[in-house]
Amino acid sequence: MNWDAVGAMGEILGAVVVVFSLLYLAIQVRQANALARGQTHQRMVEEAQHEVYKGFVEDPAIFQSFYKPEPLTEQEWIRLSGWLLAAMRQREFEWFQKQGGNIDEELWDAYRKVITIHLGTQRTRKWWETNGRLPFDREFCAMVTQLLDEHGETSYFGDFQNLVSDCDPGPVPDGVA
Repeated sequence: MNWDAVGAMGEILGAVVVVFSLLYLAIQVRQANALARGQTHQRMVEEAQHEVYKGFVEDPAIFQSFYKPEPLTEQEWIRLSGWLLAAMRQREFEWFQKQGGNIDEELWDAYRKVITIHLGTQRTRKWWETNGRLPFDREFCAMVTQLLDEHGETSYFGDFQNLVSDCDPGPVPDGVA
């Protein structure tokens, strides 16, 4: 028996095992990355749904604060500020995900548009410029400020208010005052 030949076969077999192990690990890493991206997207959707629920269903006064023509009461400012803080923290999270390559440009563009809606009124821009941006990442703030400079005020809330005021409430049921 030629021990040199056996040794060479062992080395070849070892090299093949290493190649297959590396391929297996590459597949595992790719699957783990896809799972992480999926979980990131799921969290972003859940948070966006929570924003809508909080501002439309649970406390519609928050949404009304965007377009209310009269000055806000202290209570309304507190609710709106808290909601904006949470919403912009979510946009910052999404921005970090974009910076890290976890979301693509198309998805980030959709979330960027949400910023122009949230901060698209004189009232909310004032909030952002005075104290809203203080707890956020400096580069994120620069991106938001540039985005707001590129976009004028949004008509989203005015359009919504017009839609609501055009609604026909229908007949009032008997016994309801």
